[in-house]
This record gives sequence, structure tokens and C-alpha cells, in this order.
Amino acid sequence: EAVAAKLAGLAAEKQVPEDVQLAAVSTISRLGQANSLLGFLAKEQRTTVVKAATVELSRHPEVCQQQADLLAQLLGHSDPSIRLAAIHACGEVGSKSPEHLIRALGGLRR
Repeated sequence: EAVAAKLAGLAAEKQVPEDVQLAAVSTISRLGQANSLLGFLAKEQRTTVVKAATVELSRHPEVCQQQADLLAQLLGHSDPSIRLAAIHACGEVGSKSPEHLIRALGGLRR
């Protein structure tokens, strides 16, 4: 947990290179500390980092279920690759999806 927390701190550091943030996202997920990915999903993050964090979050359905509000926000992201990653994460939650998340999915338009 301490390692994941230190890596999660890289989300707030604007001067950290993109490849370092991407490596941190991957490592946090492999450590099974998906809640530590949340800082990488902030609007001010690089698009590639948000997408990677969303993909990694989808590998942890129980955290996706807990973060349904965040997933609903990501479904409205301006970047289509992030919306697609959020759709995939919602699918991993499956039938345990909260009602508002299902409505958000149903409200998607091209």
C-alpha cells in the first residue's frame, strides 16, 4: 500500500513525464491498489494517462462498482478513447451496475 500511495502521488505532479505516469498507473493496478488510480483520472491529466488509468480500473470490477459516479463522468469525456474505456469498465461491473450508471450508458450518443 505504501508503494501504491507513493506512485499515486505522481498524479499530482505536473512535471512528471508521461511515460513515468503511465508506468505508475500500470504498477498500481498490478499491486491490486486500484483505488490509488483515482488521481490519474482527474480532468487536468493527460488524455493518455486518463485512458490508461480507466483501462486499468476496468481490471478491478469491485472498484468500478464503488466508483460508479466517476465512471459516469468519464462516459461524458470529450475524448472518444476515454469514453470507450469507460464503457468497457462499466461492462466489467455488469449486472451490479448502479441504476444511474446504466442510465448514463443509455444516454450515450454518437
